[in-house]
Amino acid sequence: METNIIKFGGSVITDTSSKEHFNKKNTVRLARELYPHHKNCVLVHGTGHIGKPPAILYGYLESGVLLPSQYLAALNIKSALRRLNQRFVDVLLSENIPAIPIDILQFYGWPDFQLDLPKLIRALFQLLDRGLVPVFYGDLLPQSDGSFIVFSSDLITLILAKNLNPLKVIFLSDVEGVYADTESRGKANPKILKVLSPQNFHLLKKMENDKQDVSGGMLKKAKLALEVSQYCESCFIGSGYRSEVLNNLFTGEKEKGTFVI
Repeated sequence: METNIIKFGGSVITDTSSKEHFNKKNTVRLARELYPHHKNCVLVHGTGHIGKPPAILYGYLESGVLLPSQYLAALNIKSALRRLNQRFVDVLLSENIPAIPIDILQFYGWPDFQLDLPKLIRALFQLLDRGLVPVFYGDLLPQSDGSFIVFSSDLITLILAKNLNPLKVIFLSDVEGVYADTESRGKANPKILKVLSPQNFHLLKKMENDKQDVSGGMLKKAKLALEVSQYCESCFIGSGYRSEVLNNLFTGEKEKGTFVI
């Protein structure tokens, strides 16, 4: 089965100025763009302004781990992330996309605390065969010692790409692609790399907000996209705020952003 994976960055579907920090307006627009192309798509979304503040508050921004003593905080965060996922899915359903939320914990084996990949992939193909659109999201998962670890949406995207070998993997962020570090070459304004490859990765500009991103910011996302690109025919990083971005990518129209090879 030919599949496509779309990763909606948390910065694309959340907004600190909106109710419950959910960017409904932009999510509705993206859902309407996706509708004509949703068949055989697997969606993943980040946590954005829902996941970032507690990561800073509880100190797991760098470690990716909440201590066993923080289990109540972890459960409250998990609850907030699930509500975000439900809001995202509700918008898709309102736009006639048959979205079904996937809780990664359902495929987390006990007592070894490992992801049951064969079970996950079987379930995915069964859902896709029925015309449904699976929706994954970044989450916190319990460990044998009572701690909770970050299971990021970027990691989920990589796992899915490795096992589905999709045609397209699309990363939508709040920036228009991967920026080259042109400032070091005497230019004031950063330039978007039209193509990112291992050969020009040294040109990557480190973004200021990378330190405030629990999943590592654009630098880590670009590294991950390079790995993802080995398992798909086309890998793209661009802005989820550009009108018609999804329609253009699916119909072959020119779109501003970075293709990763």
